[in-house]
Amino acid sequence: MTALFLGTGNATPGPCHENKVLGSATFSDDITITHSDSDYMKKHYKNVFRDDLAVAKTNGVDQKSRLDQGSKNFRPMCYIKMYPEDREKLEMCFDTTNYQSQFPEDVPFEQHVFQTIFLNKSRDSSLWTDHEIREDKIIRKDWWHQLCHKYTHYLFVVPWIMFLQAKGHVRYGGAWTLVNAHEIAITSGLAAAVDLGAEYPEDLEHDRFSFLCFRLYYLIAYGKWYRRRFTRGKGAPTTQAAREGASWASVLNRLLQQLVVLIRWLNPEIFLSQHATAKAILMQRE
Repeated sequence: MTALFLGTGNATPGPCHENKVLGSATFSDDITITHSDSDYMKKHYKNVFRDDLAVAKTNGVDQKSRLDQGSKNFRPMCYIKMYPEDREKLEMCFDTTNYQSQFPEDVPFEQHVFQTIFLNKSRDSSLWTDHEIREDKIIRKDWWHQLCHKYTHYLFVVPWIMFLQAKGHVRYGGAWTLVNAHEIAITSGLAAAVDLGAEYPEDLEHDRFSFLCFRLYYLIAYGKWYRRRFTRGKGAPTTQAAREGASWASVLNRLLQQLVVLIRWLNPEIFLSQHATAKAILMQRE
């Protein structure tokens, strides 16, 4: 998710500075294959609820109600498969029938539409299993040129983007500024709007975790610390927007949720048990 936002700003930066920073980015060629090959999915992914991977109790907390719900309505959306030959490399996939709202419910699995993403052709194509997807099940293939997050991205691009912001009426967002994630895409859009003069939403400022993430991002991407507008005092929220924002999950809960996401990416095999553990902690806190 790379992004450029147009708007008011200062004069264009020197081409040598811009070329130096942006020219340090590296890219890979990835391919997304949209298909309906359910046999491929059954071979490479876990698509149905499995009792042998479920955890009945965590820290003494009974998970029966969650397991009952999962066994009746198990609809995975995002998949990750590590390659056995090199477990540092992975393949991504989405069940778009479960993921996107335009699809009806209760579609037979054999009729689901999937998007499997094979990453970094020049480095990892020897590991790809794209040839196993049946040609008659392929709906389309889309190649894309993706910004890579090598260590050089965090040494030579991210720390210097702040000095290019608003120069030449351009603001940078998305993966250019930190990492390729939906959260960064949304936060960078908010940051660009704020930098153009918009006010950060009142409800989000009362959501302490969201506000902390925004302020840290704004500091990294723009070199500025965003000042509070609605939460300077310690009084209870008075407006409806403030009450809604303050009622959302606590900082601890959100950090635990982010930890679950990190564990899922690092080791999908233990995701179910770790997710149950984190959920149990949240239930005890609540």
